[in-house]
Amino acid sequence: MGPVMPRVGAICLVFGLALGAASAQEWRYPVRTAGGFGIITEAGEQIDAGPFAALTAFDEPLGPAKVEGRWGFVGQDGAWVIEPKYLEADRFAGTCSDTAGDANDAACVARVRTSDGWILIDQAGRQVTATAYPDLTPVGDGLAGYQGPVSDTPFKRPGLWGVLSVDGRELSDPVLDGAAQPSEGLVPAQRYRKFIFLRLERRWGFVDASGDWVIEPRFTSVRAFSDGLALVSDGKQARYINAAGDSLLTVDYPAAHPFSNGLARVAEGPTVGFIDRSGDPVIPLRFEAASDFAEGRAAVRLGGEWGYIDTAGNWVIEPRFQVAGAFQGPLARVVDGGREYYINGTGRIVWSGD
Repeated sequence: MGPVMPRVGAICLVFGLALGAASAQEWRYPVRTAGGFGIITEAGEQIDAGPFAALTAFDEPLGPAKVEGRWGFVGQDGAWVIEPKYLEADRFAGTCSDTAGDANDAACVARVRTSDGWILIDQAGRQVTATAYPDLTPVGDGLAGYQGPVSDTPFKRPGLWGVLSVDGRELSDPVLDGAAQPSEGLVPAQRYRKFIFLRLERRWGFVDASGDWVIEPRFTSVRAFSDGLALVSDGKQARYINAAGDSLLTVDYPAAHPFSNGLARVAEGPTVGFIDRSGDPVIPLRFEAASDFAEGRAAVRLGGEWGYIDTAGNWVIEPRFQVAGAFQGPLARVVDGGREYYINGTGRIVWSGD
């Protein structure tokens, strides 16, 4: 298990990760076209839009799209709503209005990078944060970690971190040595053990929205909370803890991942399987590779081919693909015979590339 880094700065250029935004919108998916990327609906119908240099799958009223080196946001019809002018852009997160551009609710924001730094914007493209920050974590549960300015000392160390509300208010002063994406109301945060001006070692814990330590920094690495548990390690032993910091489950495998859909992916040697909250391998370690569960399904590889299983370990789509992506809403992207497809939950092809 690798350590959480202070920021997850790189965003997925083509296939977006779910950010927990509440939306009544349908999904829109990127597909390769002769000139770049186009957009399809959940029914596999291509929208007359683009081409784009890159596009992120989205189910909010607006989704990130890129042309000529800049990111903006398109509506579900593929038309530009926020013109492309950002260096980087995440999906909108929060409770988003069903009407693109009707942005009175500041709970729906997107993290974007300008030439001045990172800011949050609403669906009308208005800047929510009062200033641009050297760094921002992705938004989670109405919060984000923000980085203050570089220290005004001869060492010129990077700025410290605080907690920001999605309405732009700084909820805590920048006193943390690092922060990562909030989840389930807690922010993974870092503090160095110091001797005078020397940083001796860093430790991770969790703070609340006010920046107060809820789980003291005593871990060498942490993952954000998911399904009520966080995967942490003290450098010797990995374990899952609850929001009070209590250890609920010791990891008995060389590799483990956060819980999703009630199960956690684990690996030992060349085999991968899934455990439940009791640590029992309810889906035996028999696969060559696997993704975490999403939408009740996990992509797994067996015999060199990918398929999908449900949370009981039963095949829902037999292995036959060269590549299989996670389900995002009703569809998943797969590759078979060198061609890209989108399939539905039964394995039926909804869209096929040229």
